[in-house]
Amino acid sequence: MLGYRYQMTVLARSEFAVRLEVALSLAIAGACYMLTDSLVHRLSIAALVSISTLLVCAITYRKKLADFQLHINDSGELAIINDLSARKIVWRGKVSPASYATSQFCLLKVTVTNNVNVQRYLIWKDSLDDQSFRRLSRIIRLARHQI
Repeated sequence: MLGYRYQMTVLARSEFAVRLEVALSLAIAGACYMLTDSLVHRLSIAALVSISTLLVCAITYRKKLADFQLHINDSGELAIINDLSARKIVWRGKVSPASYATSQFCLLKVTVTNNVNVQRYLIWKDSLDDQSFRRLSRIIRLARHQI
């Protein structure tokens, strides 16, 4: 269909991201608990922070996130398809040198063709299969001239 070499389906929800959200919310609640003076203030502030962070986690978890397909070649040219059934291309562009790859996630910055905007995608390692994640990391490192 497209003239790209690799096709990757990026899953919308990552188990690692959910665990990280819960751990950060517990760390914030614990820090608030330790920073207050009296026991009554500690318990009330810790309860309020815990309830608010759990609500934020519940809201972000329930948010409708959609899977998308990423068509990319070795030179960093890519197309992103959001609607998998209609195969409609949403963005077409190139991997920006400001993209970043680690062992757990890739921050993909896309310079959109015919547009000055930059689109950002945070892709966790468990959102792709291992081979696709390694390919994406390698393409990002090539764009950053790290290889």
